[in-house]
Amino acid sequence: MQLEELIGEVPGEKAAVVHDYHASDVPGDAMGALERLASLSYQSLLEPELLGELLGYPRGVNPLDHVVSPRGFRALSHIPRLPPNVITRVVTRLDGLEAIVRASQRELEAVEGVGAVRAREIREGLRRLQEHNLVDRYLNL
Repeated sequence: MQLEELIGEVPGEKAAVVHDYHASDVPGDAMGALERLASLSYQSLLEPELLGELLGYPRGVNPLDHVVSPRGFRALSHIPRLPPNVITRVVTRLDGLEAIVRASQRELEAVEGVGAVRAREIREGLRRLQEHNLVDRYLNL
């Protein structure tokens, strides 16, 4: 039971991270990257160049020198009762996690499938995640 509890969310987290950081906005490309990621050996997972290439970045670019920012899939997936299709629409409509966090109630409501209640839930959920991260940082000092 403890093992299930520890790794239960790993596949969903992995998919959200790949969707957040894949170079392409096309969902099919991220799904292909997930399949290729699953076929890698543990040793290969330690090679940043290979992971960067798998995520669609040019091989000649040092992955440590390439600036990336999350689209918001992983953060939004932590908000309870938020369906995956709504997450995809919010991420597609707004440009990155920073824009989603700064979005007003009205901007969120403009996304198909997001009404006043769901927009409030998104804003509140993101606020709770920010607070949780701040507390974790403070406790780890």
